[in-house]
Amino acid sequence: MSLKDPYWPSVKKHIHILGVLRWVVHGQGRIRALYLFERSVCRGGEPKELPPARIDALIGASNGIRCTICGELIDWGDPPAESYNRLMSHYPRSKDV
Repeated sequence: MSLKDPYWPSVKKHIHILGVLRWVVHGQGRIRALYLFERSVCRGGEPKELPPARIDALIGASNGIRCTICGELIDWGDPPAESYNRLMSHYPRSKDV
């Protein structure tokens, strides 16, 4: 998977940019994570360098991330299967299930 347009959310989902998608090392591989800006930015004013973060690497789903410009709540979607599987590999399986 490539990150051709790393800005999140897409323009179809919200008018402002809340963060960027990037790859982070997790366990033995890389997974997609959200770098959530401390302050949202307007489209067309994308930062050349990463601004300070509210969250450095959000992995998985999260509901109700607030845009600091307009206050709208946006959901960070469901985690990709590879992220979920890598995360769950850190937990032992119960033999009762």
